[in-house]
Amino acid sequence: MGRLWFYDLMSRAGWLSYRGKIMVMAFLGVHVPLLGVISYYAFIAATDWRDAVEVVAAALAATLIGTGVTLLVLNLLLQPVLMTAAGLRRYRLERRLPGLPVGYRDEAGMLMEDAEQTLGELDLAIETMANHDPVTGLYNRRGLIKGIGDRILADQRFALCKLRIGNFDRLIATFDLGTAEAVLRGVARRATAALPVDALVSRLGGGTLGFVIDQPGDVHAIARRIVATHASLQADIAVGALDIKPELTFGVAIYPDDADDATALLDNALSALTTVDAAGNQPTMFFSPTAREVARERFSTEQDLRRALQDDEFTLHFQPVVDLVAGRTVGAEALVRWQHPERGLVPPAAFIPVAEACGLIEPIGLWVFNAACRQLRHWSDRGLDGLSLAVNLSGRQFADPALIDRLARAIAENGIAPGRIEIELTETAAMADVGRTRDVFGELRRLGIAVAIDDFGTGYSSLSYLKDLPFDRLKIDRQFVADVHRDPSNQAICGALIELTRGLGISVLAEGAEHAAEVGQLQAQGCRLFQGFHFSRPVTGATFVDTVAQLDRRLAAERLMIH
Repeated sequence: MGRLWFYDLMSRAGWLSYRGKIMVMAFLGVHVPLLGVISYYAFIAATDWRDAVEVVAAALAATLIGTGVTLLVLNLLLQPVLMTAAGLRRYRLERRLPGLPVGYRDEAGMLMEDAEQTLGELDLAIETMANHDPVTGLYNRRGLIKGIGDRILADQRFALCKLRIGNFDRLIATFDLGTAEAVLRGVARRATAALPVDALVSRLGGGTLGFVIDQPGDVHAIARRIVATHASLQADIAVGALDIKPELTFGVAIYPDDADDATALLDNALSALTTVDAAGNQPTMFFSPTAREVARERFSTEQDLRRALQDDEFTLHFQPVVDLVAGRTVGAEALVRWQHPERGLVPPAAFIPVAEACGLIEPIGLWVFNAACRQLRHWSDRGLDGLSLAVNLSGRQFADPALIDRLARAIAENGIAPGRIEIELTETAAMADVGRTRDVFGELRRLGIAVAIDDFGTGYSSLSYLKDLPFDRLKIDRQFVADVHRDPSNQAICGALIELTRGLGISVLAEGAEHAAEVGQLQAQGCRLFQGFHFSRPVTGATFVDTVAQLDRRLAAERLMIH
């Protein structure tokens, strides 16, 4: 700072600009001393004062020309400095940035002060960009790792939780990135409000958040806190005219029990989150020694599924649907199976959750629908024109904007009547976005495809929504059909559902009927459509025709016995 005393002195000449000060100093510092020397020798050497004046005048003219050239060059050399100072000042003024200098400063002074302020703001901006997420304003992965590292250095016990919005990618595919990010911001705001003030909340990418809870106590205390947090985050989020329910899952790892560094903790929390996906019915999982193995098995299954699609390893089995009033088989449900080259026939429960999580359910579901249409064509060639075939859609498939076009194309390519196809959607998937469900159901029915709501009674739908949805059939879930002849609660529920369908003018089907007593009870309550082991297990397409023939003979015989 001591070397700036001269500039401080010159800055007091407030009537001069920085350029003016340079020009004055160039003239005074070079040409005045030169004129003084020339004048001194001219008056000593001259015999006449007139000669001395002529010499001084000539020297003055020469120095003026030299001064002009020097000042011109200096002016050009100063242009970048002056333009930089003006540009930086204009930048700060246009953005109304704080910290502008007060009082008069020349161009150099403004440049120094503006540069100092701007560099400070750039440091802050770089720090913010490096450690914060631009969408949510939360810490990013780098910021979270830094916070975890600080806690580890302090030898502070804490829990690291990864929170995933399961329908984040579907929201992007169905609507747009802005809608998905609006839901993400809503969840982030709720998480920040629900967690303790000192909780470190961050976004780890996509629809995944991470947060650290300090001094968590035992596992039960952590679990209670996360359950409470989950409940506060699960409510619908309003995005424009939409009310969207975030599908949230949690994976938890604890320091120092599960790992002793930030990266390993994040990996273990992800393994726990993967275990949630595999379990399929539990929103929160803690890391365990088996979690990593589960994650590896899940990854292996995912790779095998990708190969299975390429190698056409999937097959369909069909479970008949019977009408006891008509006394015959009226349709079937298509059930996908995986013919694994090493594991044999793999049931859907073992691979559908993995396919849902990794995004393979859409191509698998499309394969199922095309295969179902081909099977219907084959049955028609065998004389079974009156049978309908139900095909399940996953929530991800249902969210596909191209769903209707894909279904219409498959039906047209196989030359079957749309009325022979029935689309089944679970109650939970149907109620995820009631507005879209209403629109898609309407388009399906306009196409001629029947619509059924599956697993009814297992979700949390509102009857006010249900009465507005255009659908054709309601399927009573097996958990209410089981032991219905002995369980008064199940009798009451099934009776209410049967009356509900009668009032709505739609048909009802009881699935999972395994015993004659269950069938008799529900038949007495007014149900006529059944599906379950009591009538037939799922069979291959090659044996289905013979199975239906045998089943119809049995139904006809039982009908004759009753009458």
